[in-house]
Amino acid sequence: MARKCEICGTRNVGTGKNAGYEDTDFSRRQGFCNPCGNEAQHEIAHDNGHESITEDECWLCHPEMNDAKKTHTPRTGHTNTVAKTHTSHAGHKHTATPYYRALCRKSMAAGHGPYDMTAPKV
Repeated sequence: MARKCEICGTRNVGTGKNAGYEDTDFSRRQGFCNPCGNEAQHEIAHDNGHESITEDECWLCHPEMNDAKKTHTPRTGHTNTVAKTHTSHAGHKHTATPYYRALCRKSMAAGHGPYDMTAPKV
């Protein structure tokens, strides 16, 4: 499993948007994700008196420009399918086959309760 960033703890080390600093391996060596590594390099530039950056590009002077502070939502699972619910048929009186489980799900969806093999098929 990939190591998490030492600063934010959400992104993996060396991943995320890179701001294009000269030392592109800085983040990976320090154990940071790219946005947090960019922020660290930017703080160094800020502390040196904006020598390598102009004030209107400074993230510390303009925090809304800082990618490291933006919320990160991890992606999980498939996004192109509808989530399926799984229903337990424990305690139902129907045979435990795919056919009767399907009939039971249809019966439950129609509001008739579990299919008990005595009622007409839905």
